[in-house]
Amino acid sequence: MHIEPPGSTEFSVSFSEYEIVGFHASSTYASLQIESAGFLPHKILRPEIHQRLLDAAVELGMRPLAIASYQQWLEMRSVTFTRIPATAISHARSGFAGGQGLQHVRAVLAEVSKRQHDPRLADEVQRELDVIAGARPVVYAVDLSNLHKRLVPAEDSPEYLRVYFNPYEPLPSTSIVGPTRLIARLDL
Repeated sequence: MHIEPPGSTEFSVSFSEYEIVGFHASSTYASLQIESAGFLPHKILRPEIHQRLLDAAVELGMRPLAIASYQQWLEMRSVTFTRIPATAISHARSGFAGGQGLQHVRAVLAEVSKRQHDPRLADEVQRELDVIAGARPVVYAVDLSNLHKRLVPAEDSPEYLRVYFNPYEPLPSTSIVGPTRLIARLDL
C-alpha cells in the first residue's frame, strides 16, 4: 500500500490498472484494524456498550424511531465505498470518519447525559468518542475488482458501492476486502 506524504490533499498514484476502485473515509483510530484485517462492519464500541445505550434509551422513553434506527444500524452487515475520491475526502474532513452510525450513539449519549441517567456509562462512552474524534481522518483507496455479487451499487446513488457480509454467520477474521486490496492511504 502506498501512503501519501504528509500534507497531501489527493492521491498521487494511478488507479488505471484496477477495474473498480473504491474510496473509504475512516480515521487512524481504525487504521490498525483495516490494515491488518481489512474492512469489516464493526460498530466501533463494544457490543455490551451498545446494549447498555439501547437499554438506557428505552428506559428514558426516547422516540421509538430513534431506537429502531440505532438497532437497524447495529444489524447492518455492510461496508460502504464511494467511486469518487473527493466524496470520501469530504466525508472524512466533515468529521464522519468514525462511522456513520455514531450519530445514533451521540443522540442516546446526549439524552443519558442530560438526564444524568447513568453517569458512568456517559463518561465511558464520551471518553471513547473523544478518542475517535481526536484521531486523524484518513481515506483509503481500495481495489474492489472481482468481488462480483458481494459488491452492490447503492440503489439510491450508484456512486456508492457496498460490500455485504452474511448476517447469519460470524464475521470473518479477515475481510473479503482485506489488506491485500489496499492501494493507497491519504492522511488528512
